[in-house]
Amino acid sequence: MGAHQSLLREKGVQAMDKINLYDRYFIRKEIKHFEEFHVAFIDLCKDLTSIFPQTEYTIPAFNEIEEFYKEWKNVKEEEEKKMQFCDFMKSKVFYSDTNQSATLVTGIVAPAAAVIVKKTWKNTPLLKYLIPLHVIPSFLFVPSFTLLSLIGIKVVHLSNK
Repeated sequence: MGAHQSLLREKGVQAMDKINLYDRYFIRKEIKHFEEFHVAFIDLCKDLTSIFPQTEYTIPAFNEIEEFYKEWKNVKEEEEKKMQFCDFMKSKVFYSDTNQSATLVTGIVAPAAAVIVKKTWKNTPLLKYLIPLHVIPSFLFVPSFTLLSLIGIKVVHLSNK
């Protein structure tokens, strides 16, 4: 497994045709129905993400996988099926490049912004009485604000895909 991992780390999905991932998930299981194909595809993607810690891949939608299966099952030769599957993976499965700079900037700026928000909130009479933030201690408010900001950045990043 070590040689497989090093080849995958170096080339990612591009190395699938050089190692026996296709054989392990699609030939040994003798796939006859779409449900079996889909389970094997999900298992393959799950194992790819377990090989690469802290990396994410964007996989195709369910209907794209189903359309590919309809074409794939009509191919007779196993080698041609393998090449067709490798081409599908190379064209549809991408490394999800997360924007680490936005997360880093948010993590640095959010604590200071939390302190400024809390001080401003205390000095604004209408806001002070509507939602009393001065009741929440700073040692709880600042980390909570920072964590919510980081979650917000992740949600915005995922919704843009």
